[in-house]
Amino acid sequence: MNDDSTTSEASTQTSPIISHSSSIGDFGEENNDSRNTIQPIAPFYDALEFPSPIIGSSPSFETEDHTEVKLLQGDPNVSQQDASILGYIWLILTIIFSFLREYLKTIFRGNQRRYINRIQRDMEQCTSYSQWESSALELDNIMRWDSWKSTKATNLYDFSAIDYWIKQYRYFLEVQDFQALTLALRSSLMRNIGGVGNVKLFDYCFVGTKKHVENYILEVKQVLECIVVANPEQLSTTKKLEFFYEIRRLYGTSALLLSGGATMAMYHIGVCKALHENQILKHIKIISGTSAGSLIAALCCTLNEAELASLFYAPFCNLGDYDDVSVFQKLIDFFKKGSLMDIDKWQIYIRNRIGDFTFKEAFEKTGKILNISVASTQHYEHPTLLNYVTSPNVLIYTAVSAR
Repeated sequence: MNDDSTTSEASTQTSPIISHSSSIGDFGEENNDSRNTIQPIAPFYDALEFPSPIIGSSPSFETEDHTEVKLLQGDPNVSQQDASILGYIWLILTIIFSFLREYLKTIFRGNQRRYINRIQRDMEQCTSYSQWESSALELDNIMRWDSWKSTKATNLYDFSAIDYWIKQYRYFLEVQDFQALTLALRSSLMRNIGGVGNVKLFDYCFVGTKKHVENYILEVKQVLECIVVANPEQLSTTKKLEFFYEIRRLYGTSALLLSGGATMAMYHIGVCKALHENQILKHIKIISGTSAGSLIAALCCTLNEAELASLFYAPFCNLGDYDDVSVFQKLIDFFKKGSLMDIDKWQIYIRNRIGDFTFKEAFEKTGKILNISVASTQHYEHPTLLNYVTSPNVLIYTAVSAR
């Protein structure tokens, strides 16, 4: 008893403020008071050497006037019950929130899918490239492909090489060193520099490709324009002509290739119409075609801009003005002659559309080079290429309708 009294007195002296309403010896020991049978569960509470304020205990403290104030926390059984109820409520709310979140996601995705389908239907019904481009850009934005366009790093092309040449062009322009600028362009101006001609770069989105690649093309365009207007003292006219002549041979000329197939001819018409509306077709000087594609190529190379403008909006695809043969007769001709159409009527139709132009006459009229490949009747010979150089006096309609 003396030892216990001594311990109690020492504890009171060292801790005059914090006390306990019940008789507790050492913390953690079982006491006769049922309210204080719960032992501390937090490890750091043991190190602090005072009763842990857990549910079921009734800690107290004394004020300066020795008035004991109890911090009642309720019955432990009631607190556990309340905690269980709160836990169930929280679980139910979590389930409801998860369900609502997934439901809203489903609704959003469904609405987005319907919106995308509507834009794609609008793209199919567009009558001009500008309308199609507007819808395609909106679709790229919805599909979040704009972020892919703005990102420079990719393994589809060498973006570091593009960065290097852009810096070179800008530096030479800044110091007005056109001699060094033309040398840099001679060594770098090619179609697939750094892999910018990779087809996958242009298959990812509906419109355009990486902004970095587009900026490089615009940078080259600006550099070439600066060379054109450069002061003759910095770069003479003769030097400019030599430079552009060499660059043209190095870079090559864009050509339009139209394949064969009756259904493909309908696509060729739409492509040529879109190119004409955007003032691009007139810059394409070489057009090649075979079979049905040769007819569209011949039209583009024998008609000038005004004639093409009226032709693209005319019903020239209607074959009813010459093809009055029944379907049954077409099938018979297919098995006998190997074609659905009467070749003689087809030749007359083409001649009425194109006229009696030779390859040389068509080149002199429009300045465009028409190439038509014709299959040889010999088994071991390659197809024959007809143009204003190899066959200048051949009538174009005979080459288009060649058997």
